[in-house]
Amino acid sequence: MPATEYISAFVILFNFITAAERKEFYSGTSAMRDRYTPSFNSMKFVVTIACLFLFACSSNTSKLKEDNADYYPTYTKELEDTTRTLELTYIAWACQCANWATEADIKKSQDDGDKLADKSIFIEPADNALELPDTLGYSGDLIRFTGQFYKDKGYPKKYPKTEMQVDKAKVFRYTKYQVLRSNHRDFVSDTATKVTH
Repeated sequence: MPATEYISAFVILFNFITAAERKEFYSGTSAMRDRYTPSFNSMKFVVTIACLFLFACSSNTSKLKEDNADYYPTYTKELEDTTRTLELTYIAWACQCANWATEADIKKSQDDGDKLADKSIFIEPADNALELPDTLGYSGDLIRFTGQFYKDKGYPKKYPKTEMQVDKAKVFRYTKYQVLRSNHRDFVSDTATKVTH
């Protein structure tokens, strides 16, 4: 139930209790006023707490649904048994897609006209502490990853959705990495040269 419906129900219930309290209070004797006022006040308090509790619970679950709606579902669950060490090069595609490939796959695609997009893979850190910094992920970056492939094609965890549909690909879950070549400085110096006249 959306939060606005909870608020509306709370307002209606609160008004109903208040109206009933006023009717009882003003129509009865002073003995009746003393008897009914505390019960209606405690009833208002209980209803207020209950509505706030429901509102708080519903807003958290709707937030979780919204958060999950911004990412592709992770179809990859089971890891292969083999731990591998791969040297992967970052490819800056003009689309949102798997953007890491081995040097051999890149060379093969240049020589044979093989489709590199079919050989490209996603990477996924085993935990948040291993996420690549912003200085990595430039075209031509070469990184040695150690980890395992998931058995099925899919998307890495928290892969953001955009308007473009992204094809599933192999996902490599890494437990450590070593930077062999970073093009961050070249990119930054090229950008600084172009911007500064």
